[in-house]
Amino acid sequence: MHLDHQKKVWLEQEQHFGEFYIWIKETYFKHNPDPFADLKTELEKEIHEFDSEKQKRLKKINKDFENPLADFD
Repeated sequence: MHLDHQKKVWLEQEQHFGEFYIWIKETYFKHNPDPFADLKTELEKEIHEFDSEKQKRLKKINKDFENPLADFD
């Protein structure tokens, strides 16, 4: 477990309460795809969506500052 904490080994367990395998981290990633690829993709989408929402809010705020008395009749 100490080597896992130092990120030198990769622990893999296919089933709950099943056997687990200890790999040298470099060897595991040479022979297996990145297990976090889907999470990275999902995170990038979330960031993009967040940026889009943030842009919309900024546009609305800027519009309100351009003419703050427009709706004040």
